[in-house]
Amino acid sequence: MKKLLIATLVAIALVASACSIDVEANPDGSLTVTSHIEEQRLQQTLDRTITDPNVEDLTVEFFDGYVMVEGTGLDKNTGKVATTEFRAELSVLDGHLEVEISEALYNGNEIPQWIVEVWNESLARNLEREGRKNPDSTLTSVEVTDTDITMEWHVETEASKG
Repeated sequence: MKKLLIATLVAIALVASACSIDVEANPDGSLTVTSHIEEQRLQQTLDRTITDPNVEDLTVEFFDGYVMVEGTGLDKNTGKVATTEFRAELSVLDGHLEVEISEALYNGNEIPQWIVEVWNESLARNLEREGRKNPDSTLTSVEVTDTDITMEWHVETEASKG
């Protein structure tokens, strides 16, 4: 279970490599950077990236307001195929990405809350780190639709700092 869970988190942490970015200059010299991550592109990246033999299939599906992640792999303890699935909602709190995972199941059984809390923090930290290419940027919004994830950043520049 642990390898499948780690592989799932690593896969989602690679989201930034599967995104397009738009940059717009603001009147004060700062920038607004918007990234769009489409489901198909993210899925292609996941398929190329996950090489863990314990993960046979990992899928991500976007819905309005959340992302569903499902993974299967061989449980080394039982020798049977194991499934992990969860729902992830993304939001912004004080300029940082927040992730709230719910409906987290391993082989149909609820995953303990302490593990879900670790995933929430790890996933938010990794996604934000990948998206934040400039230390002077602040996440201003995130939106999940059934076609993509859109993250918008406010980036301070030398010109906007005065």
